[in-house]
Amino acid sequence: MQHIERFGQSQNVHTLRHVVEVNARIRRVIDVARDVRYSAVNASLMARRAGARTMGFSVVASELRRFSQELEDIMLALGAQLSALVKVAAALQKKEREHGLLVSAKKSMRSRAESMDCAIGKARDVLRDLRQHLRESWRRLGTHVRHALRICSTGVALSSSGKIEAVHGLDLRDALAQVAGSIGATVTAVFETLRDLSRTIIERQRGALA
Repeated sequence: MQHIERFGQSQNVHTLRHVVEVNARIRRVIDVARDVRYSAVNASLMARRAGARTMGFSVVASELRRFSQELEDIMLALGAQLSALVKVAAALQKKEREHGLLVSAKKSMRSRAESMDCAIGKARDVLRDLRQHLRESWRRLGTHVRHALRICSTGVALSSSGKIEAVHGLDLRDALAQVAGSIGATVTAVFETLRDLSRTIIERQRGALA
């Protein structure tokens, strides 16, 4: 029993570490999404000043701006989900400690073993519910990260279109291509970060089910 309790507490420590890691990655994506939006706005203004010949690039830049806003909104929602997950993980850690103390107390209070068994049973029920809640929280987080990945795939395609449209910019071609390339590299980096994040969450889900 003690081994099981120690294992559970160890798992929860790993959960909190994973939460910190996931939160750091989400914050990075939010910051980068804002950078993409600002770059897309600047690119759109540059294309408009160039006139009709860069209309295609202007349209792509507008779409990239919308994409970056949508990505930022999704990641902010993920951040809120993660905050809720932290509360569940913290509550689980507290209850695991309480359960461990009850089990230890029972050994030194044999005359009250029956009442202690009742308290331990209730604590076990709470632990079971909290662990289920934690598993469900990780599942929801994974679902939203996969959605963000699909959105990011659209951003990668848009940035590629921007490079193509930049060719029609004539005297602004090099400047537009540079902006499109910069946005493309940034969006690709976000995609890789989200893909790594998805793998981390999948590993965490497997650990929660173990």
